[in-house]
Amino acid sequence: MVADNKEFEIALSFAGEDRKFAQRLAELLQRNGVSVFYDEFYRPELWGKDLYQHLQEIYRDKCRYCVVFVSETYLLKSWTKHELKQAQARAFEADREHILPIRLDDSVLPGLNATIGYVDLRTSSIEEIGAILLAKLGQPSSSLDREADRKRWEGDYTDYNGRKVARFWPKQIERAQHEPYYLVTKAYDRVRHGDEKYWGRKKLTAKHVCHDCAALPGQFHVPGCDMGECPACSGQLIGCGCIHEAATKDRVVEWEEGDGE
Repeated sequence: MVADNKEFEIALSFAGEDRKFAQRLAELLQRNGVSVFYDEFYRPELWGKDLYQHLQEIYRDKCRYCVVFVSETYLLKSWTKHELKQAQARAFEADREHILPIRLDDSVLPGLNATIGYVDLRTSSIEEIGAILLAKLGQPSSSLDREADRKRWEGDYTDYNGRKVARFWPKQIERAQHEPYYLVTKAYDRVRHGDEKYWGRKKLTAKHVCHDCAALPGQFHVPGCDMGECPACSGQLIGCGCIHEAATKDRVVEWEEGDGE
């Protein structure tokens, strides 16, 4: 659902030379259910339109936030100047932030106060920026946080629950314990390690650490673990075909009140 009756939650503004970054962010946001304006997603709709007028409406009237990839080439392009002008007109009228700048180099975005916060792509990954955007939109970002942790991993390990695991993995297990539900077509209680049907009546002990995600019996598996069981169909969670979203209790309440959105 798009807030404020806007067609798009995010509109991306970038120079053609920086398209590879914009495309990665656009695809990442789209996979996470964000309505995003990225020109390649709308080529049929843009064909034949008066782009000057249409883009004015997109960046001024039809998006909740405008994400700008700030670079030296961005400042030189006529179309990006037009997009920025419309976004700034909207920002002037709004009572909250509208332009969200991502710095690619040391270029300064004209017309933007020096005190406006930037995110720097030289020190943050696209996954980290995506997680920040999801949090800004009030949407779950745990899947992107997990992806960002993997990207930052430098190959070091630690001991956890008697297993050698990647340095970032204990945080993954601890985070999983705060998301006790899966959203499928309704909220289902997640299946804890040891409660899967394939164990039958066998009672697991502390030595039965999950061989894939290192969860102890009674703990929730980390989302993506190949031992997780789908609470909807009882199949293997990562291959059963059901669409799952790990969720906190607050997220379940929000989801149910929004009729499953």
